[in-house]
Amino acid sequence: MTAHHAVSSELTCQVIDQPKVVIDGNLITGKGLGTVVDFALAITRKVFGHGRAKAVANGIVFEYPKS
Repeated sequence: MTAHHAVSSELTCQVIDQPKVVIDGNLITGKGLGTVVDFALAITRKVFGHGRAKAVANGIVFEYPKS
């Protein structure tokens, strides 16, 4: 689950310093607007595969994660 930082202290089970984007089955979530490229590439990878996501990242000169 993601939550706005203003209410994150109210969560009963916190995990800090997770990746910018988390993919759990068909659910893809991100930390926020600052991670929009990572989020978009995660969606691209889920729908079109790793190769396409890497090609898009290269096309916009974005460092694509190796994993």
